Amino acid sequence: MSRRQREKFYYQDQSNWTINEYDFLYFNLNKAILTEQDWLSNIDNSRLSETTKAIIKALILYYKKFDLYQKFPNLQGIEEQEPLLQPVFISKVSIKSPIFESMGLIN
Repeated sequence: MSRRQREKFYYQDQSNWTINEYDFLYFNLNKAILTEQDWLSNIDNSRLSETTKAIIKALILYYKKFDLYQKFPNLQGIEEQEPLLQPVFISKVSIKSPIFESMGLIN
């Protein structure tokens, strides 16, 4: 997979995704949030799915990386994301955190 394809995964239609695709999404967003990767500045918040927004919000809350909303103004608005109405299994790795569970993200 090319770098360009990998960076655009968060815009894809997720209606038929399995845990494998959500795991890939979670893993890459987790890495991006932790290391504050520059490509976060290119995300078009309006094109993200509710699930992707919920994952980003949960990661920012989990790692207490609130400064990312200032560093990447395009992420503002994600902090207002409501919990998902239908829970989504996002990772094969156990994430035992009430933050993820409160956003409707489970594994």
